[in-house]
Amino acid sequence: MINMNIQTELKETTKTNDRWSGLADFLARMIEKYGESLGLDDLPTPEYVYYFAKRAEVYRKYADLMANKETKD
Repeated sequence: MINMNIQTELKETTKTNDRWSGLADFLARMIEKYGESLGLDDLPTPEYVYYFAKRAEVYRKYADLMANKETKD
């Protein structure tokens, strides 16, 4: 009984893998073919972009706070 359940689970996993493997292969080929012309290696790392976006947000909030403080004085 247990072996049968494992085999059924493996078949379901294989069906899912087969369903998405065509898309995965297509994307891999497109990235391989056009990756260099897109300049994917030149893109900044997401952490770098996130850090600077957060830093800009903090500066904006600080500037707003200082502007509000000056208007109250």
